[in-house]
Amino acid sequence: MVPILSIPGPRGPGATRRILKRLTCTGRLSEVIAVARVKRIMIQAPETAQRWRRTVRRVQVLEEILTQVIAAVQSGVPADRRLAELLRSRREIGARDRRFISDTLFSYFRWWGWLRAWGIADLMGAALLASLLDRPASGDEGRAMSQRCAFRLPLDALKDLHRAALGRKAELVAHALDLRRSPLPQELLPAWFWEEITVPESREVGAWQERLVNCLQTRPPVWLRAPAGRGAELAERLRAEGLPARCHPRLPNAVGVSKPFPAVDLRRRTGIGFEVQDLASQCAVEILDPQPGMRIWDASAGAGGKTLQIAERVGPEGWVLATDIRPTVLRNAVRRIAAQGLKNVTVARADVLAADLPGGAFDAVLLDAPCSGTGTWNRNPDARWRTPREAPRRFGLIQMRMLEHVAERIRPGGRLVYSVCTLTKVETLDAVEEFLSVRADFALEERIHPLVERRESPLWVFPWMGPCDGMFIACLLRRG
Repeated sequence: MVPILSIPGPRGPGATRRILKRLTCTGRLSEVIAVARVKRIMIQAPETAQRWRRTVRRVQVLEEILTQVIAAVQSGVPADRRLAELLRSRREIGARDRRFISDTLFSYFRWWGWLRAWGIADLMGAALLASLLDRPASGDEGRAMSQRCAFRLPLDALKDLHRAALGRKAELVAHALDLRRSPLPQELLPAWFWEEITVPESREVGAWQERLVNCLQTRPPVWLRAPAGRGAELAERLRAEGLPARCHPRLPNAVGVSKPFPAVDLRRRTGIGFEVQDLASQCAVEILDPQPGMRIWDASAGAGGKTLQIAERVGPEGWVLATDIRPTVLRNAVRRIAAQGLKNVTVARADVLAADLPGGAFDAVLLDAPCSGTGTWNRNPDARWRTPREAPRRFGLIQMRMLEHVAERIRPGGRLVYSVCTLTKVETLDAVEEFLSVRADFALEERIHPLVERRESPLWVFPWMGPCDGMFIACLLRRG
């Protein structure tokens, strides 16, 4: 840590300058500067010294938390879960410091592929460089972090790093640190991922992969679903609250917000009962196309975002069964359903594979199956490094069993919508192909893609379409 020489005197703008001017008149300034150069003393007014001490402490806390979260991720625990636990136990950490810690932490995981390729093992050096790749570092925080680095990081040379294109970022860092190689964009994701995905036909492989990486390196906006016909009104009220909000041009009730916000407080202030629901998830319900009076099973309902959207569409004469095996998320679903005052939803804790439901009981089933989650790596960058190589194939077996089980519960002429927030071939195209090979009474149905307005079967929601999570959606019609 750099020692600080606090100069007593009047506070306010220009105080330090006036003090130094008086020192110059008495012939003492040269002595102070000489000491500062030899001992690396920072000459600061008292209020500046206090701010510097707070910054140093913030960086120390960052290092402590970063060390613990990385250890948790290496053992398979999600970074956001461990971070939340640590912050709950450290209530003295204020809101500004929490944002600083969270932003730095997720930048570290987002750029870990390159940090590893560059051979940067020093924790604080890696954290600072990752932050610079994402955003401009404040003067005090950048300087405090650099003093805890095991190597010299040229902050001035990298001050505009966050503005550069992806490939150019690698070149700038390699030049500034005198590194021997610039890693490829594809190295920001694990090598096994590229072996598990299929590039759409007519796409140039390298360009498509780089576009995908670009999107996964940027956290997408938080998407809200407004009540029918109130999307533009919600966006306007959010902008009045100082939030950058916009409606999606093709889903007018979907509103994207590119800045963190307290959802509960905003519902009260805007007077509009919106739901937090990613754009890709909203697309799955659009493909399902619930109609008034339909009986629908939301077979893996989670926290109930899609359940609410379906229940609003089927109306009071329809019925929705929402099931999930996880009690915590179901409690959230029950709370959200009660808040909306919906009476046409039944929530039950049940394993899809063990659900004892009569055959042909539903007009439609939405199976948003558990998966490897590669389509959410833009929001959860640590998942790239804790998802094992065998995960897609393990989930593929589970998904196939789920598809076979729910298929019997759909009436002839009914619809099964299968969705997964992943991009791997074994969990998407292969899963549907295998299902159709054993269930000849089902066939793929072409649907209009909600975001590009063309007929497709099956459909891909790629991260750049929102921006949003990546998702695969297949609509399967049971023949009458």
